[in-house]
Amino acid sequence: MKNVDPYELESYIVKYDWKLFQFKVSIERFSFTGASNIVIRNLHNNVLFGTFGFDLLVPELNANLANSAIAVTVGDNSVESELKGSISIKNIRLVGQVHYRGSIIIGVEIVGISLQNSIDAIEADLSIVRNGIDISEPINVFLNDTLPNTLANFRSEINAILAEIIMAIIRRLTY
Repeated sequence: MKNVDPYELESYIVKYDWKLFQFKVSIERFSFTGASNIVIRNLHNNVLFGTFGFDLLVPELNANLANSAIAVTVGDNSVESELKGSISIKNIRLVGQVHYRGSIIIGVEIVGISLQNSIDAIEADLSIVRNGIDISEPINVFLNDTLPNTLANFRSEINAILAEIIMAIIRRLTY
């Protein structure tokens, strides 16, 4: 695939105009980087105990947006918003262990997955204006403080959900 990382979009405009509904989105100079920079810190396989372990790290994901706008009108009601700025997610880490059974007859069967995820920090510096009112501060506080703290507080629940999703995907692919 071409132009995936970094992904850069110089300009994009979508406009729909119906009788009671108008919609316009414009984006200028958007970039997204870091998704392909996956650091494999550790991989190990223990055939005796049927475990495969991994430790993966994405050092940083960055998104930058020079300017964007959205305008929606339904009947006589309108909403207009503008967004610009940047957001960076630091040190996204996923450590896990896959438990498997292997035999000559059935091949390899995944019997369980345990995961540990972490994010060191989210750094958002966004400017958001909705209908002429600047709502940047509460959004930046949410992204910089509330969201990382909430993710940390619910880490074990998130890990369990991620493990179930991955197991469901594996089951779907193998059965």
